[in-house]
Amino acid sequence: MIPKPADAPTTVVHVIHSLGAGGAENVLVELARTAPDAGLRIVVVGLSDAEDDRNAHRLAEAGATVYQLHAGRYDLGAVRRLAAIVRRERGDVVHTHLKHADLVGGLAARLVGVPAVSTLHVIESDPRGAAHRARVRAAVLARATLFDRVVALSEAQRAWYSSFHAPTPVVPVPNGVREPAPPSPTGARAALRAELGVDDRTLLGVTVSLMRPEKGHAVALAAVRLLPADLPFVLALAGDGPLLDTVRAEVEVDPQLHERVRVLGYRSDVDDLLRAADLVVHPSHEDALPTSLISALATGTPVVATRVGGIPDIVGDDAGILVPPDDPAALAAAVADLARDPGRREACGLAGRARYDSTFAAPVWVSRLRTLYDQLLTPPAEPLHDGPVSSVAVVSAVAPYPSDSGKAMVIAGFLRHLRSRLPHHQIHYLHVGPPLRRTAEFKGVQVHEMGQPSRTDQLIGLVRGVLLRRQSLQEAFLGSPRVAATVQQTLADLDPDLEIIDTVRMEQHVAGRRFRGRRVLYLDDLFSVRYTRMLEVLRDERIDADFDPLGQFSHNVPAQLHWLTRAPLTRRALLRFERGRVARSERRAARTNPTSVLLNAEEARHLREETGAAVVAIPPSIPGLSRSAHQPDRWDGRPEFAFVGLLSLAHNHDGLGWFLREGMDELLALQPDARLHVIGRDADESLLADAARHGDQVVVHGFVPDLDEALSRMCALVNPLRFGSGIKIKTLDALARGLPVVSTPVAAEGIATHSRPGLIVVPDVVEAARALAALVDPIVRERQTQGAQALYAQRFADPVVAAAYDEVFGTARED
Repeated sequence: MIPKPADAPTTVVHVIHSLGAGGAENVLVELARTAPDAGLRIVVVGLSDAEDDRNAHRLAEAGATVYQLHAGRYDLGAVRRLAAIVRRERGDVVHTHLKHADLVGGLAARLVGVPAVSTLHVIESDPRGAAHRARVRAAVLARATLFDRVVALSEAQRAWYSSFHAPTPVVPVPNGVREPAPPSPTGARAALRAELGVDDRTLLGVTVSLMRPEKGHAVALAAVRLLPADLPFVLALAGDGPLLDTVRAEVEVDPQLHERVRVLGYRSDVDDLLRAADLVVHPSHEDALPTSLISALATGTPVVATRVGGIPDIVGDDAGILVPPDDPAALAAAVADLARDPGRREACGLAGRARYDSTFAAPVWVSRLRTLYDQLLTPPAEPLHDGPVSSVAVVSAVAPYPSDSGKAMVIAGFLRHLRSRLPHHQIHYLHVGPPLRRTAEFKGVQVHEMGQPSRTDQLIGLVRGVLLRRQSLQEAFLGSPRVAATVQQTLADLDPDLEIIDTVRMEQHVAGRRFRGRRVLYLDDLFSVRYTRMLEVLRDERIDADFDPLGQFSHNVPAQLHWLTRAPLTRRALLRFERGRVARSERRAARTNPTSVLLNAEEARHLREETGAAVVAIPPSIPGLSRSAHQPDRWDGRPEFAFVGLLSLAHNHDGLGWFLREGMDELLALQPDARLHVIGRDADESLLADAARHGDQVVVHGFVPDLDEALSRMCALVNPLRFGSGIKIKTLDALARGLPVVSTPVAAEGIATHSRPGLIVVPDVVEAARALAALVDPIVRERQTQGAQALYAQRFADPVVAAAYDEVFGTARED
């Protein structure tokens, strides 16, 4: 199609089964009347013939472009004809109504390549057996394939639809109605009441709905029979439908009903009828969101209705009285109570009008639809919202507390910064995985559990993700349509100004989802670089490398498959495979997200040059370091050194083993009473054996909750890594405390490329041992301590980090 002018209205092609009488058809008429004010052009396509196509003429009069295809219910040729209309009208979005239109419209939208929206107009609360539930589930799956969004008209409808684990995000957009026409000339109300045989002393109730079984007209008639004989009350039934003749016949043969009920059939003057009424009676058994009740709010008419479907959303607690469905006695009692209380009727009318103005006015409704369409039409890299951030959602598989790994520290740092900028209840943590055990540390942040992939999900992910979608193994093992649906629905419900997505593993759950606010993809570090360095270590025959590359990710992989990463042959093959797949995912994610962030500036530059995408480096914010940096140094001159790190991580396991086997002997030769304290959990048998070889001069502590106290007594930290990527948090942790660090180049990446005061960079563990031994000299150590503190303050202190986060996240405070 030829591109449209930038100022052209958004053309929405609405597809419905027919243009006869019905609630969904009436909604389209209301929409056509109001849509131009929101910059929307409406095209309506009726698929099949109707006995009465009155709404085709009403739509045309309202300004819509109208087509009728006269197609049979199973005429798949209608898909091709509808697609041609969408192209001819240069439709931007296809919006369908009811099941037949869902199928034809959804297929046509996919054929043309435009976004598709489906509105739910019913709540099928009675499943009527397994076969019916199967049909509903099939419709849910069809929408997941064909539609980008599903619109629910009420909270009850959304809850019902979500109970089928719908993969497509469900967006609540209640229908609205236009402002009622100005009241007719003085005396018109009295004339209309007189037409119905209602005098000033008699109260008039009105029911406006199609006469179908689910609308509850039989209940209304039964309730009229139960009204007190001394209550002057008349009920007018407006609307046609299949039960019109039945209802009319019942009223004519019953003297009591004949006196109190008026059967009007179809009326075009509904607003005048509502103004003439003293109250509205709506006895439905099921109703998604009846527009006649919204019109009642608009005219300030109090309501008596059943508590079903979306009716409570309309009436609330103040615009009328709600009663149980199929209960004539309760309905009669509510009508009598409201009829005899003019003060309450007036209060309900005023409250109803206020509800209309705030929620159900046509401009409010159409504005919500316009926002929804804009979300679908805006490319993912172009967020609609570029203003101040007042709400945020973080999507992650990490348990940030306890912060016993670099990744957990970084995520906890994000949350710490966000809590300093936003109300805690506006910060949401969407967690993928087993339920978090520790939530007290979130300190008011709203935690939402997204569930975790099942073993079946993982098996399907390996086949579909790895073989068909060319995903990495780590993406496949964390992939799950069910989890993705939960994440997307939660994000749609929260509608945050900012989304922070934690690595490509989580990005797959939101990939392709259009969003209103900012999105920042946190890439952590480049795993492709990490895997390249692992392979280099494994290829070096001089190195006795024994590590598991799965690291922390192992709990996401079935135990039966762990041997594949430990056997030398398969380990190398898997690393080569994963390196290629991860590199591809990193490049794709960077190109398709507005902003991607890394901790390592060199890695950010590399990915930016490779992709042309917006990739920036940010320093990590580590909770508590600003306080720890001012703790007193308790080192007493003894040669006590520390290694800190989660030992299930491959780079920590390999680095510590390397130092214990080749560096510790050199250190003891230079400082015979030296002691190395290993702080970190998950040491395996091979590391424990290497440590045991040095007796009590190597102490394995495991996890230490008070790291500040432990490190304050150390002479220095050693960080002898041979591979890895990103900034090593433990190095910053030590620098913040003024603890000198002896590091290999890999462990110093992102901080320094060569030695500087506070950070001594050495090529191997033997040189590391010599540097550690030299630091026992108090004068040398004092100089290095001051250098460590200065380096941290210059590049990683809280004000520096906060400024960087404010720039990327858009959370800067207004002065």
